[in-house]
Amino acid sequence: MLELFVEHYPSPIPDAIEARERLRQLAVKAANSERATYWQREIVRADASAGAARTDRTRFLAAQAKLALAEPSRDAFRAIHLLAPLKKTLAEKKQALETAVQNYNEVIGYQVAQTTTAATYEKAELYRTLAHDLLASERPKKLSAEERDQYDSLLEEQADPIEEQSIKIHEVNTQLARDGVYDESVRKSFQALAELSPRPLRQERAQ
Repeated sequence: MLELFVEHYPSPIPDAIEARERLRQLAVKAANSERATYWQREIVRADASAGAARTDRTRFLAAQAKLALAEPSRDAFRAIHLLAPLKKTLAEKKQALETAVQNYNEVIGYQVAQTTTAATYEKAELYRTLAHDLLASERPKKLSAEERDQYDSLLEEQADPIEEQSIKIHEVNTQLARDGVYDESVRKSFQALAELSPRPLRQERAQ
């Protein structure tokens, strides 16, 4: 009945989007991830084309849907292992990073507090993961001890600015606490900063 409602009554748009959200919930309850994803995309599409009929509620539902739709790109990024020779797999991982970052930037573009903090946290963790994976990447075989030290130093030079980028993005989240925004994602950003840069974080909290 809900699917028929969506098909035959595209307006009023807020009601039609609520029906899509209900269908998404039913798909999740039925463990039908394919249909859940379909309705998430439908929510995003309907909100984007709503024009003047767009409301805070439709934007919220679309932002939630878009956040969920960003997860596969995040997981695809994480799944790429950095193997020797590094050039090929690093290029693939950086491309996957760009895709995932773009998806999370689109979530942030909805300007919904709850999904903005979640997307900001996830984006920061993408950079943190890349820095970690660089340092943990497979080394070329048959390196001498001196060559290994030089190679490790080069990896650290590449990883350091990437980790700094992660720190800066997490700080964007933690600064929201000053404006009264403190949710699970902000809390996790505080925790990440404690692990990445404990001294600056202690200074921030002392203030």
